[in-house]
Amino acid sequence: LLGLAVEGIVMYAVFAYVEAYFTGWAFRSSMSAAA
Repeated sequence: LLGLAVEGIVMYAVFAYVEAYFTGWAFRSSMSAAA
C-alpha cells in the first residue's frame, strides 16, 4: 500500500514536470500563435 502511494506520487510528479516543461516550451511558440 505504501509502495502504491509512493508510485502514485512519483507518477504525479513526473507528469506535472513534463506538463510544465512542454507548456513552458509551447506557450511562447504555438500557444501565442494559436491565440
